[in-house]
Amino acid sequence: MVRGAEYLRTLAQRYPLDLTRVVAIRHSAGGQLALWLAAQRKIPLRGVVSRAGVADVRRAWELGLSRGAAELLGGTPQEQPERYLQASPIGLQPLGVPERLLHGAKDDVVPIEMSRRFQAAAAAAGDERAPDRTAGCRAFRLDRSPDASVGQGGGGGFWVR
Repeated sequence: MVRGAEYLRTLAQRYPLDLTRVVAIRHSAGGQLALWLAAQRKIPLRGVVSRAGVADVRRAWELGLSRGAAELLGGTPQEQPERYLQASPIGLQPLGVPERLLHGAKDDVVPIEMSRRFQAAAAAAGDERAPDRTAGCRAFRLDRSPDASVGQGGGGGFWVR
């Protein structure tokens, strides 16, 4: 993840990229990676957007959200506590960049508790960011239109465009 983000510097030598405007945006397990990338401070980010992000890998294990982390991290949280700590953005606060947490209040895959716990840890570390949520929302769709705004979609959906 870090090497991919650092590669933006190489691309900026060939293409007209403004590296002062880079924002990491990801969903679910990717939301964890976007927040984690911000915590690494290897490239300057203008901000980070986590969409229903798994901000606490240990808690995800406890909730039974995924057992893939155990394979990736070489064991359970009890067997590899340091690896889980280093992989979990909740323990890497403060991020020091603007954060936007988008999470459906009724998400039944990644509970909104993830974003709420992350926000509490961020506030305790000095990063102020409340979770952005919509009542009745379960999932997200991303509208890639060029005019940027945020809004409520039909049927309780949420979009960023």
